[in-house]
Amino acid sequence: MSALHRRKIALALAITALPAVPPALAQSAGDQNQPATLQQVIVTAQKRKEDLQKTPVDVSVVSASTMARLQINDISTLVAAVPGLQYSFSYSNPQLTIRGLTNYSNGPWVEPGVNTYVDGVYQANNQSSVFLFNDVDQVEVLKGPQGTLFGRNALAGVVSITTRTPSHDPSVDVDVGYGNFDTVTGKFYGTTGITDDLAADFSAYVQKQNDGWGTNLYDDTQLHTGEQEAYRTKWVLTPGDTTTLTLTGDYSHAVPQVLGLAPINGEFSSITIGPVHPGGFYDSYLPYPGGFEVTQYDTSLKVEQDLAWAQLVSITGATWGNINKNATTPALIPFDPQDPAAGQATAGLQANAQQLIHTKTYTEELQLKSLDSSTIKWIAGIFVLSNKIDNAAYRLPVPGSLTTILDDEDIKSYAGFGQATVPVTTATRLTLGARYTSDHADVAGNAYSAAGAIIPGSSVSTNPQPSAVWNEPTWTAILDHDITRRIMGYASYSRGYQSGSYNISSSVNKGPGEPQTMDAFELGLKASSEDNRLRADTSVFYYKIHDLLVSQNINGKSVMSNAAAARIDGADLEIDWLPLDSLMLTGGVSYTDPIYTSYANATFYQPNPNGNGTFVTYTGDASDNQIVYSEKLSASLSANYTFHTRGGDFALSAIENYHSGAHYDPQGLLVAPAYSVVNASLNWTLPDDNWNVKLWSNNLTNTQYATLFANTPVMYMNPSPPRTYGIEFGYHWRK
Repeated sequence: MSALHRRKIALALAITALPAVPPALAQSAGDQNQPATLQQVIVTAQKRKEDLQKTPVDVSVVSASTMARLQINDISTLVAAVPGLQYSFSYSNPQLTIRGLTNYSNGPWVEPGVNTYVDGVYQANNQSSVFLFNDVDQVEVLKGPQGTLFGRNALAGVVSITTRTPSHDPSVDVDVGYGNFDTVTGKFYGTTGITDDLAADFSAYVQKQNDGWGTNLYDDTQLHTGEQEAYRTKWVLTPGDTTTLTLTGDYSHAVPQVLGLAPINGEFSSITIGPVHPGGFYDSYLPYPGGFEVTQYDTSLKVEQDLAWAQLVSITGATWGNINKNATTPALIPFDPQDPAAGQATAGLQANAQQLIHTKTYTEELQLKSLDSSTIKWIAGIFVLSNKIDNAAYRLPVPGSLTTILDDEDIKSYAGFGQATVPVTTATRLTLGARYTSDHADVAGNAYSAAGAIIPGSSVSTNPQPSAVWNEPTWTAILDHDITRRIMGYASYSRGYQSGSYNISSSVNKGPGEPQTMDAFELGLKASSEDNRLRADTSVFYYKIHDLLVSQNINGKSVMSNAAAARIDGADLEIDWLPLDSLMLTGGVSYTDPIYTSYANATFYQPNPNGNGTFVTYTGDASDNQIVYSEKLSASLSANYTFHTRGGDFALSAIENYHSGAHYDPQGLLVAPAYSVVNASLNWTLPDDNWNVKLWSNNLTNTQYATLFANTPVMYMNPSPPRTYGIEFGYHWRK
């Protein structure tokens, strides 16, 4: 057998080893009349490929096929299939929350508390999460701190995205769709061999919604429109039997649907003060509706070299991003265009503030790890990060007074890590790991008045600590045991680390927020039935968070400080069940009890005594209150039923996800109502397997809910989409 033939077989085996989750039905290879079983699920939660049921980490996995059935197009819609995961926008900054924990950032200069990786490359800026799932093969959501293998800022967990691998066998997938609100969608994927040692692919995903699902009653224009596009190409070169090089490049551009902030009073029973919501649920009254636009370029090179005794892996990544946002300024009701000052708060008067942010991120990770055949599984490596953020903001704090802020932040991070899993007995394994991280941050810049003069004390130019260095160890200890052939239990203790950060857009001149750390304890069970038609994973956990970065009210101003401590305990359960060969059921539930154990001088709100419907701040004690952005209960249940006819195969899929409602301030004043959303689709694949037609609907029951709330100076929300539906045509060709 030639070396080329062996490489092709190896590549084919590698591709087929990455299954779909929730699992597709898997027939016995020897007899098609045998009952269907659940497919094996392969994950990389410990930076090596292994069976999900043998991995002592709580991981939720969603495959490309599941995303297609349930209209999961990006991280914001991923929450439907992953209990315990939340997604929201805060002042046009995406927030990912896992098990009630996130990093309470207000800009790209504060790195997210949930790490996102794409093909092993760290995404340092949380705006990366707004993009479409272009060409995605599988998404893994790792719950709990992953400080040893994924490093800094994996305090709450990790979202690891894997894209498709090019094949030498030519294939093409094309999907075009049309939905209500004049929404057009197009997807393309093509792959082929270029030479005997080189394969390449190209993918594109474009989506544009022309009609909004809300109206700005101020000028009768549309709200909640949006457009996104993403392109990726990947090239895989195998110059020898032991070497693989993967070069990837992609471009993404998004103008997401984040417009339409409106007062809450009159829409949700929990809020009965403040200005009344105008018009319908999706309408608003905005003199300056604002906007949000993100552009990002990425490239990466992965080199895998097999040695006689180990494997050497190098992952180099570079990202350039531009963020352009205009602040939304909702008016109080009624708003008189002829007399804008009448009855309005200062915020309602300010012109459309603009902010331009440029990011440049470079990463390098070098891994040396054991071979798959090794008895002791181990990995050692180094990680280097350079992240530079340039910020330019233009504001009108009061009418006629322009403020220009020009500042930047430069972050360097260096880490070394190692982890090993050692058999204690034939049924018991001990995993120990540690990492040491050194972070270096510098800020510089000035704020200028309309006359061009530097404004004293309001910019980073006079920051009392313009440079900072933080050195933090993190670690992991896991003991797992095969209770039976089909049941594995584990106990773990790990330390997570959230890097220190500056808030370079703040008008309050103070030093950086110090690092936050968390100790996490978890017990878990992973089990499957003897006939492999039922699988259940469950865990209970306890978190203790130190030096939590929160907002404090100091001298009437909101300041980010390490002023709180917290604890979170809870439990997760996920089940895959195949009651019939043609019916797949998947369910999950996540319960958390997220409480501040200490939080003095929190920013609380009360109605403005002047009666204009706004709120004023005062100082309160938030100890024993629920953590901001957290919710106590989320759950999902999905079903996929397939049936065969002479006219082709039909697949009916549906998922319902429930959220108990997040808290959006430490006072517990602004609490999102509980809601439940149902998505469904019917897919018809023609007998030749080349063509398919899909009917789909998201939010089938037309639930009115929101995932963004804010509380200053007006209690307001940004509504989530109403019922959307459409049709999609697909063509799939394989040589």
